[in-house]
Amino acid sequence: MFRFVPTSPDDLTHGKLQALQVSINGNPLVFVPVDAGHPNGDTRSENQLLLHTVGASWPVQWVTVHDTEIDGTDPFDANALAKAASATPFKRPENGQFQPGSHFQTFFFDVTGDTDNTAGTDPVLAARGAWGGLFRVDLDASRETGHISLVILGDADHAAFDNITFVDDKDTVLLAEDRGDTLHDQLNKLDSIWAYKLNRQHPERNIVARFVALGQDTVAGVPGEEDNEPTGLHMSEGDSSINGLIGTKTFKTDRARLFFTQQHGENNLFEVSPLD
Repeated sequence: MFRFVPTSPDDLTHGKLQALQVSINGNPLVFVPVDAGHPNGDTRSENQLLLHTVGASWPVQWVTVHDTEIDGTDPFDANALAKAASATPFKRPENGQFQPGSHFQTFFFDVTGDTDNTAGTDPVLAARGAWGGLFRVDLDASRETGHISLVILGDADHAAFDNITFVDDKDTVLLAEDRGDTLHDQLNKLDSIWAYKLNRQHPERNIVARFVALGQDTVAGVPGEEDNEPTGLHMSEGDSSINGLIGTKTFKTDRARLFFTQQHGENNLFEVSPLD
């Protein structure tokens, strides 16, 4: 999970690239390569289980992996530098968004997990995020340190989270799935958009409901081709100024509009409107 801190907010060509580092029981959770001493890498470790335990909270900090003032502006391998800086790897982060009204101190990001059910059918790996999940990061006032917690652990029915958006209040989040054709076939499930009512004090009591059950159009339904995927999930009041950035305020339900796209195939764009 990366962030870019510009030297000046009006110039995005210079600044620091930083990666998120999680510490568990006083030690950074880092990438462990598969080798003779670690035949499974870190995939079955106790720390991965602790990271993917709903409700557990762990300290985080941002570590700098590249600084243009020191390292210049030549191309570089951000992934390799993040590993060298002891940043924490996640299971394919896909999308993130600041919580409305959090003043950019709380953001959520989802992880997609695996695109094959081999890991998910192993209970040990399923408990360590094989089906994906949703993380919450609460930063302190400096936004340099904070805490991370898992609020949703995916399963076979709620998997491969991709696009994320908050809707008409700061505690209801929509998550779109991107299972991929392999998982569609293995599980006989197409992608959905799930609505979660989050309970911060008791995340095990989060309420989930299917918001959209996506079928497949005639173009995407060709055998061997990628099935439809809900993407472009976005809610906004349409304010393009700095005051309209997601994270500054909660939505006004009489102004906000929700959209998503049915990707792969006809690529239809849908707007979701409240009932009168």
